[in-house]
Amino acid sequence: METKSPEIKNEIIDFNINCHVLVKLTPKGRKILCKGNITIPKEDGEWSEWQLWYLMSIFGQYIYLGCEPPFETLIKIKPNSIK
Repeated sequence: METKSPEIKNEIIDFNINCHVLVKLTPKGRKILCKGNITIPKEDGEWSEWQLWYLMSIFGQYIYLGCEPPFETLIKIKPNSIK
C-alpha cells in the first residue's frame, strides 16, 4: 500500500465534496461493492473515479482506526475538480 506523503505547500485550496477523486480499491473494497450490488462509477486501470460524497457514503462505515481499508490511503484529486 502506498504511503507517500504529499508535497506540503503554504496554501489552502477549496474542494467541494461533489468533485471527483481517484482511489485504488483493495480486495476488501471490491468485496463490499459486490455484497451491496454497487457498481464502480468509472474505472481506468487500477484507479476508480468517485464523487467524494458518494465514496464516503459507500465506504464510511468500514473506515476506522486499525481497519483493513476498502481503498488505498492515497487519494488523487482531479485538477479540474478544484475550483
